[in-house]
Amino acid sequence: MAPQTQPKTGHIENRRFPRTSVIWSGMLEANDRKYDCIAVNLSANGAMLHLTQPLGEHTGSWTLTIPRLGTFNAELAWRAPDGGKQIGLMFQNPPVAVAQQLSKILSKPHESFIAVDKSA
Repeated sequence: MAPQTQPKTGHIENRRFPRTSVIWSGMLEANDRKYDCIAVNLSANGAMLHLTQPLGEHTGSWTLTIPRLGTFNAELAWRAPDGGKQIGLMFQNPPVAVAQQLSKILSKPHESFIAVDKSA
């Protein structure tokens, strides 16, 4: 089946893992760098974050800690052209493990965080 077009933005969405909107504070860390952040959406394989200060040039591995959810290893997936205050991370943790954590916190079946039904 063809990817679905989001009418609001016109972007093509072709995701294996559905997003869940949240507003949760967290801490993004790498080496000696720490950034306060707000997770604005999460999926079983990543997160979109708003940072309180620009990210800088580091593009390697990160640790994201969200007190309500846990700690996750991640890689930078994208950075908005706003000086690096909005970023996307791809979790290195198995999606099933992240989905189970999200399920516990949000009281939804963990399957709802894993598969997008592309046959519909």
